[in-house]
Amino acid sequence: MPAVLTRVSEYIDEIIQFVQKIIDKGLAYESNGSVYFNVPEFACKHTYCKLKPESAKNIALANEGEGALGST
Repeated sequence: MPAVLTRVSEYIDEIIQFVQKIIDKGLAYESNGSVYFNVPEFACKHTYCKLKPESAKNIALANEGEGALGST
């Protein structure tokens, strides 16, 4: 059992800001009221670990991937 219970509804503003950053970077796009991840654009600069399993323990790739998206 988790020690802390958080509700996603408490972080809506942060989620909207994060999604907007992804859109601004060209890594997502809006269509018909939904936001979609732009996989081809992401693949131009980043490598998906799941698509390249031998990269799974490569710390440099991990830092370059999701960590870069979360940084300001």
